[in-house]
Amino acid sequence: MSFEVYRPRTRATTKAKSPIIRLSKNSLVLSKVARERLNNPEYLELAFDTDTGTIRIKPAGKVCGVSLKKTKVAAKGFFESFKISDIGNYIADYNAEENALYVKIA
Repeated sequence: MSFEVYRPRTRATTKAKSPIIRLSKNSLVLSKVARERLNNPEYLELAFDTDTGTIRIKPAGKVCGVSLKKTKVAAKGFFESFKISDIGNYIADYNAEENALYVKIA
């Protein structure tokens, strides 16, 4: 007889390795992994591709960026501007060349 050991995969294990972005009604929250991938910026640039329904998040300067307070970005104006009403957790894809996170919400 040969036995194979069952090792359940937990969501915590999957989440720990992936950058997670949480969208709420008024804010956008970056997980620790997401912030680390972007080198813990103070300001972020938010952009939206309406054709693909993808949010791009990348570090920015103080002049043209949105302030990142600990883990949260006040994004109500951004959401209203692009008519984004999706709420929930999304796994982001990191692009090292652009130093940006991409979140597909549609």
